Amino acid sequence: MKIITICGMIGATKPNPDYPKSSTQKYIQKSVADKALYTTKIAGFPTLKKEHYTNMLPLLADNFDAQVVALATKKAEKIQQDVLAFEQLESTKVNFEEIKSESEGDDTEYMKLFAQINTLLNDSEDEVIVDLSHGFRHIPLLTLVALIVTNIKDTKKIKQILFAKEIEKDKKYEIVELSEYLDIATVSYALNSFAQNYTIANEEHLRTDTFKPLFKALNRFSQHILANSISALFEQRLVDNVLNSIKSLQTHAYYTHLQPLLAPVQIHLTKINSYRQRLPYEQLYFLSEVLFARRYYLNAITLLSESIAAYLYEHFKRLQLLKEETMEYNVLKAVVEFVSKESINTKYLNINDIYFYCHNEAAVMKPLAVLIEDVRDLRNDLAHANGQKALEDIEQQIGKLYAQYKQLIEKEDKAQYLSTKTDAESEACRYAVSIFERWINSVMYKLFQNVGFKTLFEKNRLSTIENDEKLPASWNIPQKRDRSQQQNRFLKLCREYLDVKNNKQQRKEVMQKFYQEFSYMMHNK
Repeated sequence: MKIITICGMIGATKPNPDYPKSSTQKYIQKSVADKALYTTKIAGFPTLKKEHYTNMLPLLADNFDAQVVALATKKAEKIQQDVLAFEQLESTKVNFEEIKSESEGDDTEYMKLFAQINTLLNDSEDEVIVDLSHGFRHIPLLTLVALIVTNIKDTKKIKQILFAKEIEKDKKYEIVELSEYLDIATVSYALNSFAQNYTIANEEHLRTDTFKPLFKALNRFSQHILANSISALFEQRLVDNVLNSIKSLQTHAYYTHLQPLLAPVQIHLTKINSYRQRLPYEQLYFLSEVLFARRYYLNAITLLSESIAAYLYEHFKRLQLLKEETMEYNVLKAVVEFVSKESINTKYLNINDIYFYCHNEAAVMKPLAVLIEDVRDLRNDLAHANGQKALEDIEQQIGKLYAQYKQLIEKEDKAQYLSTKTDAESEACRYAVSIFERWINSVMYKLFQNVGFKTLFEKNRLSTIENDEKLPASWNIPQKRDRSQQQNRFLKLCREYLDVKNNKQQRKEVMQKFYQEFSYMMHNK
């Protein structure tokens, strides 16, 4: 163990009361009666060998079985050498470290002293006791800063911080322990950091148990929100745990001093807690903006994406379009892919009307599909560490997506216009060529499951297949003699459709034939 103390100017002499009346001697030697009384209530502190000492230096040297390192100017060192002699203590028990400069207002000198203190604190694996009792000017402040830094790195390094509190000037002192102030500093820094970006030190960085429940609760909240574990955030009442931990500190002696840092955390978490009873998509969107404000852009865009899915889920549930009323990943994915890709997953979606999409496309599907695609693109960019976009560009893009979201989901509530009352003969449904062609592709993959290219639905390829014109082996298409009647009929209708695609009336006739023969395959996976 190492003891570090800062030497002052309290020496073994005192002013001569007879000077200059009857004596030319300005200072005279102190007597035993001139020593100050020292007491302490610190748990584990050594029982003092005697009650009276000139100052803290001889007290430390006399009562601790450890090397005492004394920071001192040249003048202070000479005075304290005389004190040790006066106290009849071996000077070898104290190792004086010269404070190299007493210059004031010189930043470089402050830094040199700060480095010197840091070296003393960290040059061995030993525990350290630091005494600040007789420090002067800037030295105690620099020492405290060094202690805070050291404590953050290793809470076990600093055993005690001692200070002789003056009860009666020059006569009576109580030795008190200031180590708890290191926890106050750690907590202050941690609360400010949490308010800024949700980061929080581990409770192991604290010396005492007082603030550990708060740190643990903050840490749990931080871990879940930064992992986008939003349901657990509310279900496990992580916000309540933090607020209750803060409330339990209200009787603590330092609560008033921490209140300016605790209050913003309380206000912010209370706001989050107010969303506990809100719909999931509202929770997700609110927390997306919260994380965006703290510049967690990937987290923010991910929650925005999840909020859109949860929003659509609520409306699909309202219209009884879900086979499973659960917000599991596969259900949400099925809902989103129906809106964005016109894909019906009949395992999760109760959609059997092939006209449902086109009937709702213009008013509902298209604007929401655009938002979904824009969010997906930016999310992919961020997830794949796209370094080409400047930070400001990303912020602007996310800001625009929020504006789109608010317009479509909060202000207009687009999905409220979803209707299950479709009209197969409506212009939108009967002549929605793009969706019809997607259905054709879907049926193709069911009839020709092992094709070696992306799509059969191209005029030149259909012609090649129909006429058996040197089919490439990689296509894996059976020759005409080996095809089923259904496969040949399908290819013929596809060819007819492509031949009359630009003729509204003829196209309608072919589409009707197609619907009659293959509609059962178009909406069943």
